[in-house]
Amino acid sequence: MFGILSFYIELVVFLCFSSLGFSLKIARNTRLGERVCSLEDTMRMVKMKPKPMDLETAMQKFLLVKESQHTGEETMKDYRNCLARFLADSHNSLDYPLLESDVLTFFAAIPDTSPARYNKPFQTINAFLNWALEQELIGKNPIKVHKLHKRRDDGNIKPLPVDKLQAFLASLNKSTYTGLRDYVICMVMLDTGIRPKELLALRDSDYHSHDKCLVVSKLTAKTRTRRIAYLNKSVAFLLESFLPQKPEDWEDWLFPSYEGQKLSVSQLDKSFAHHSEDCGIKLTPYQLRHSFATLFLKNGGDLFSLQHLMGHSDLRMTKRYVDLDEEHIAKQHDSFSPAKLISTGSSRLRRVCQ
Repeated sequence: MFGILSFYIELVVFLCFSSLGFSLKIARNTRLGERVCSLEDTMRMVKMKPKPMDLETAMQKFLLVKESQHTGEETMKDYRNCLARFLADSHNSLDYPLLESDVLTFFAAIPDTSPARYNKPFQTINAFLNWALEQELIGKNPIKVHKLHKRRDDGNIKPLPVDKLQAFLASLNKSTYTGLRDYVICMVMLDTGIRPKELLALRDSDYHSHDKCLVVSKLTAKTRTRRIAYLNKSVAFLLESFLPQKPEDWEDWLFPSYEGQKLSVSQLDKSFAHHSEDCGIKLTPYQLRHSFATLFLKNGGDLFSLQHLMGHSDLRMTKRYVDLDEEHIAKQHDSFSPAKLISTGSSRLRRVCQ
């Protein structure tokens, strides 16, 4: 009996110590596990730390943002081409010293041949850098740091005198579709000042015969702002006479090609070049826009109305399209000089001097 009791006492003692050892082992393993887990978490955090974004990735994201904003197709093409040229000779880095060097080198290499050749990439690169600054991908914009600016562009497209415009229009063969179409295009552009690309993007439904106007939607307008292009009654009648001349199975572009498809700006330029060669008077579609601006003001129109009609967001841009000769300026001065308000006083002064 005593032997059995002694056996159970020894068994209980053994189990207690075994349990304590196991608990101590668990505790040691738990503390070790915590240290191991802590080390693994730290290593994982180091591995998961994102790599700095490179220039190419940032540009791709910028282009995606512009696409999501429904930026125009032509503008997106300019963005892609310009950014690709910049990236090709860069360090592909957003690190400021490298980026600064790339920006300055890029603009220094642009030939000083025309303001437009400098200003177009300037606008694109500056837009990208401003976006990167807003996204905190860079700390500062090198263009602003070094006070780089767009170059002044006074424009080199001159309006055509009225007599030459009349001669050019008279030379067009209106018995052919191309001749008639280009004649109507000339008259519509001279009446509205609309951009060639905007005009060629219009469809038949964009002409409202009741209001005698063309609606330039925000998707068509260069400035992405909807506007109305008003037509003179005679020009509206001319357009309405032209529309039925197009075959019914053609696409519904307002001014399609002779094959019934969308007419491109380059195709229209070539057509005008052909007409110019035939009549000996050089005229481009864009010259018609300049002629509209100048003649509008010469006929008594005001600059602010002209700005709206031409779809300019900045009045300074409107001024670039205007080429007023000295004779017109002298006549305007003679008609509106404030000195006329005191003409009585000046005659009294003449009598005293005599």
